[in-house]
This record gives sequence, structure tokens and C-alpha cells, in this order.
Amino acid sequence: MSEKKPWTYDERDYLVNALIAGQTVRQIAKHLGRCTYSVSTMFSKIGAESEADGIKFPDRSKAKNRKCTKCRLPIFSAHSGYRICGFCKLTEDYRCS
Repeated sequence: MSEKKPWTYDERDYLVNALIAGQTVRQIAKHLGRCTYSVSTMFSKIGAESEADGIKFPDRSKAKNRKCTKCRLPIFSAHSGYRICGFCKLTEDYRCS
């Protein structure tokens, strides 16, 4: 098993923009040099849901590349109320507030 490679800011930014543009999980994984599982997992952490080879959007017409209000990393935001990424939602600060 290979060692886990942390996601960079640029990779997350590309992922969100590719997601909005409608690229498939396989296309994004190939471009980033990552496995489809890694890309699918990151989708869920930035606010989107991936399906077999596509992406499930709550409302694609309003989707934007926004910054998480806590860590400032790019996230997929389907509406203006989604401002905190999945990583920050797991922190003690967020859960206790």
C-alpha cells in the first residue's frame, strides 16, 4: 500500500473547479495522479457527493468555488450557507460551538 499524500491547496482548488465544470471522478483522478477513491473521498469532505463515475450536485447552477471560513482552503459550495469544509467540521472548536 502506498503512503498517503496530503492534498495541496492547488489540488483542492483544481478539484473544486473541475467539479463545477462537470468532469468525472476518473478524469480528475487521472489529472491529479490520484486514485478514484482518493478523489471521491475528497469530494465528500469538500461538500459534494460522488457516484460511480459522476458527481451528484444538489443544485449545480448555484455551485461555486468558495473558501472555508475557518481554514481558507477551497471548497465546493452548492449554496451560500455552505461555508465550512468537512475537515473543519470535525475540529473540537466547531463541534463545541
